[in-house]
Parts: sequence; C-alpha cells; structure tokens
Amino acid sequence: PNPDSRLRAGMSFAVSLNFPGEQYPAVNPLALLWSADGSYVWKFEDGKATRVMAEIVQRNSDGVLVMADLAPGDAIITEGILQLSEGANVTVLDGPGSARTPPAAPQN
Repeated sequence: PNPDSRLRAGMSFAVSLNFPGEQYPAVNPLALLWSADGSYVWKFEDGKATRVMAEIVQRNSDGVLVMADLAPGDAIITEGILQLSEGANVTVLDGPGSARTPPAAPQN
C-alpha cells in the first residue's frame, strides 16, 4: 500500500531490519590473535592489557563478530598487540581520527 504516493519508481531506500536472536560484539580484524587456546583480543582496562578469549562467530567486511566477555564501549587494543602480556601497562597515543588542535596560523 502506498496511499500518499510517497514511494515512487526509481527511488532508493536504506532499510534496517531487526531480527530476534543473538547479538555479538564486532572487533577490528587486526585486533584478533591466536594461541593454542584459541583466538583472543587484548582489552584496555585501567591502563593495562587484559586478554579476552574471543570465539569468531562471523567475518564481515567491516569487522569480525565474536563471542567474548566484552561490553559496549570496551576499548580493544589494535596496535602493538604482539608485544603485550597479561597486565602489561598500556599507553594510549593519539592516532588517525583523533581530535587534535588545529595548527596555529603562521605569524609574520
């Protein structure tokens, strides 16, 4: 039904469908590592690295869905992960996409 003629031939739409079922956190594929115990990620927590086992559920073009003890907003470490160990101190550096102060105008 289209009683108001709001939908017309040739129009394109973005549609979002919600289906019941499990929801999984998505992580950057670069964050995943493997060991004899399985796949895992490093979570940034209280200035330290915490290893979190992460079973891969599905790979997508924009991330990997995992079954893991992660909550919305958890910070997952993606750089320098090969040098980390449980409880290692982690320093967060500015990186691409971070909010930075624009450079000052040149003075004459």
